[in-house]
Amino acid sequence: MMQILQIIASVNPAAGGPVTFSQQFAESMLGMGHQVDTVTLDSPNADWLASWKTPIYAVGPCWFNQRYCKALVPWLQSHSQNYAAVIVRGLWQYS
Repeated sequence: MMQILQIIASVNPAAGGPVTFSQQFAESMLGMGHQVDTVTLDSPNADWLASWKTPIYAVGPCWFNQRYCKALVPWLQSHSQNYAAVIVRGLWQYS
């Protein structure tokens, strides 16, 4: 089993494609016996988090158009060693 972390600015379903792909990726990897956790810059009380089907960590809230989130780097410093791979979705944003 491989532990994979994916980072995405938001898992709000209104964002469409990237969110849908991230969820499908996580579920397909789970089906192959791997664990995929997701870190999002959404606020921990965002309504759409409840519909995410795999482990998710919301470290927001964020600021500015690039979704700057001061909690992301400390979270990664504390947890990144638990993962064999890290996938960054939306490389042009802070996430």
